[in-house]
Amino acid sequence: MHRKTAVAALGALLMAGTLTACGGSGSPSAEPGTGTATEDSAASASAPTPTPQEQLLSEKELTAALLPLSAMPAGWSVDTSGSDSGDKTFCDYKQPHAAHIKLSRSFQKGGGLSASVASVGLRQYASVKDAG
Repeated sequence: MHRKTAVAALGALLMAGTLTACGGSGSPSAEPGTGTATEDSAASASAPTPTPQEQLLSEKELTAALLPLSAMPAGWSVDTSGSDSGDKTFCDYKQPHAAHIKLSRSFQKGGGLSASVASVGLRQYASVKDAG
């Protein structure tokens, strides 16, 4: 009987800790400021959200950002076959804006019928508007 009580108390303590850590107090509380929680949340909802700043990277910087062979599991090697898909898209979709820089790196493992291929690519457009 004592064990059940201890387990129940431990469970209640863990639940209370989880609710406290997640901010689940049950009722909205006012943050330090001038208004109530409802007024503060309405004000923050109408405030514009910050947009990311455009930053174009050089081809060298983008190449450095590609997944390196050292990040792949053992047995993988860089695919040097040089097969490039070009501008091929799904169902020959014509993209409204061409990528400013387009890089990719492919890896292979095994050969024949048991070959595996992994490819990662990055495309950088002239602006955020073009990428969207």
